[in-house]
Amino acid sequence: MFVRKWTSGRGRHAVATSEKGHVYVSEHGLSDVRDESARTGPRVEKFSTAGNLLATLRNDSMCLPEAIAVRANSSEPEAEDVFVLDASDVAVLKFRVCGAKVELVNRIHCDALCTPAGLALHRDRLVITDAETHQVHVLSMEGRLHTSFGSEGVGPGQFAAPSGVAVCASRGEIFVCDTGNDRIQVFRMNGDFVRSWGASGESNGFFRRPVSVAISESLGVVAIADRDNNRIQAFDSVTLGRLVWVISAHIEKPSAIAFDIDDDVLVADAHGAQWFAPPGDGDSSSSEEEENVAENDEEQADVEACQDPLLLEERLIELRIIRKDLERSLPDMRHQVADLEQLASKRKRQAQRLEETLDGSIVDVPQLSERCQGLRDQVEACEGEITRMAAEHKLRLIQMSEDKAKIAAALSKASMELESLRHQIGRAHLRNKLAEEHVEGNREDTEELMTLRQTFASLGGEEKLVRLAFASVLAQGQHDLDCEQVLHALRFCAQFVIGKSDAVRSLTLGDVEQYVSLVTQADTSTDPLRLNFAGFREAFYDLHKPRTTFGKEQRS
Repeated sequence: MFVRKWTSGRGRHAVATSEKGHVYVSEHGLSDVRDESARTGPRVEKFSTAGNLLATLRNDSMCLPEAIAVRANSSEPEAEDVFVLDASDVAVLKFRVCGAKVELVNRIHCDALCTPAGLALHRDRLVITDAETHQVHVLSMEGRLHTSFGSEGVGPGQFAAPSGVAVCASRGEIFVCDTGNDRIQVFRMNGDFVRSWGASGESNGFFRRPVSVAISESLGVVAIADRDNNRIQAFDSVTLGRLVWVISAHIEKPSAIAFDIDDDVLVADAHGAQWFAPPGDGDSSSSEEEENVAENDEEQADVEACQDPLLLEERLIELRIIRKDLERSLPDMRHQVADLEQLASKRKRQAQRLEETLDGSIVDVPQLSERCQGLRDQVEACEGEITRMAAEHKLRLIQMSEDKAKIAAALSKASMELESLRHQIGRAHLRNKLAEEHVEGNREDTEELMTLRQTFASLGGEEKLVRLAFASVLAQGQHDLDCEQVLHALRFCAQFVIGKSDAVRSLTLGDVEQYVSLVTQADTSTDPLRLNFAGFREAFYDLHKPRTTFGKEQRS
């Protein structure tokens, strides 16, 4: 039912209502009129429910305010946060409005936006449709992109220039006007597709460019501004496909709709902003006022027909035809009435059963209370047992920690002892190796001594002395030659081998030096034991004689 309307300029473009009963309406402004005094800039106006202008929201950057969303201010109880979507500036302007005081708080921008068309609020999120990218963006209050979904197309989850958007707060679902595809699509806040309904057409339930959507959770309806069909259609918010009512009177090219605190429908169209009271459930004609106008037209036509006999006769013929049609449809109507009576009886029996069930439930309340008390006792007992087990477990953990520390200390001590044993074993291996080398050296010395003994056994006494002395000299010649040691060796050999200590007793150090000088000049390419043996023997026997040897004077 039509209530009232405001007229301003060339029409309103967006509407929104607040919990305090205020109405916010956007105006693009008159910039192409010749009279400069009549020109007005783009703005958003705040009205009371009586239509009184309370405040005006303006800004130098505001060009095309396409959508409005309002919420209560959390810090100031009397203030309201008003979000204005500026399609030209590609941003959302946030105002704080308290009475007639208006303050621009923030300019929210996101690089993902291209041509924003619709705006809705859900808690701390902004939901914005983009007609150019064919997407829906969910932003934070600071402009950070939370999620985006949609693409160009005709399939589920695809769009063709989406515009109006609304959020069902209780279910957390987003309703989007898919304007180019003439349908409404529903999504979850994370972008998951739920369902869609509608198609192109002029009949009820069809759309031609739906541009705005509003939700009334108290009425349980979703209202759609069907722009090119010049009407508002409302659908059940649960089934979504069932048409509840239609408003078409006094509406021309609707651009935005909203529900106020009394669940009246606020419509922005070519005439301005208008208020309508929603028709009753199931009324899909148009509105009560439209029906009253039609009834008045029919009464006027009847009066004119009574004044003309020809028109009266035609009217009688029409009435007879209508009567016959009614008589033919009467059986069907009776059947429908009978079906309705049966359905009413069925609903009555169901109601009786529900009442009986409720009565039985009331009787069982004491028993249920006793059972609940017993369950509470069991829960308390379980909680006590859990507490006791937790304490025991904690003590076990403490004991295990102490045992772990003791085990770690024992392992450290065992590791140190093991390292000491490894060092002892290493030293024992080294001593064993040295002992083996010593045994091997003794074995080699024993073999060499046996060889010398065999050699000396096959020789005469003088030859043994000569060979041993010669070998001693050669051996000393391989190092720094010590003639005193050679002389001592010759004397020892003479005494040990042939028992002639007096044979070499008269040898002097000078004699040995000459002897060593002679021997070391010998050719060592042959057997050193046989080198110049005859000459060496002659020289050896000449040494003990009291005469000059090797050019020395004879001793007295």
